Amino acid sequence: MTVWFVSNNRLTIWWKFSHYLLIAETIMHTFITWSSLLCTIAAETVFDKGFSGITNDNLMSYPIPANASRAKLRNNAISWVPTEYFKNASGLLEIELCINRISDIQDLAFAAVPSVTKIVLYSNKLSVIRKLMFSGLPRLEVLKLHKNEIHTLEVDCFKENTALHDMTLNHNEIQRLPRCIFDKHHHPTNLGTLSSITCINTCSAAYCNFWHNPVEIKGQLTRF
Repeated sequence: MTVWFVSNNRLTIWWKFSHYLLIAETIMHTFITWSSLLCTIAAETVFDKGFSGITNDNLMSYPIPANASRAKLRNNAISWVPTEYFKNASGLLEIELCINRISDIQDLAFAAVPSVTKIVLYSNKLSVIRKLMFSGLPRLEVLKLHKNEIHTLEVDCFKENTALHDMTLNHNEIQRLPRCIFDKHHHPTNLGTLSSITCINTCSAAYCNFWHNPVEIKGQLTRF
């Protein structure tokens, strides 16, 4: 609202109301702009394809954007993880592949995403954790492997995961662990109810959950 009036033969423009109105309009426009920008950023950094009916026949039809920091592929029908799937997603920090049908992960499948700190693979059909499955992940901190069918962990399968501090292996079929499967220089704080262990003085994870595995403890587990 602009008010015009004449005083002492001089035309004066009074801006008071229009000035405040302009300020309010500017603030609102800025708020809307930043809100839209934040929503866009969030949408671009989280690649969410959960409950999408993805199988290995169409997995490559769902490429992960290069700028994604989190890939959520839970609740699908993926049966194995191919090496080439993550090759263009080097910025990933978290990968969720839980509640699929994964029975195998190709060696070095995650090597293209070395910045990953968390991998969630619970409720799948993994039976063997091979030496190179999780190679190339020096920053991996959290690894969820519970509720699989794991019975074997190969020697040095977590050798390169020096940042690992939270791992779950409960509700599997683990019968035996090879000696020194974990780096002994870390400090375990809770091993839950370990059942069949031949890893004397060897656990590296700060929190390592082995609950509900059908084994008896063999040897002495020592805190370092």
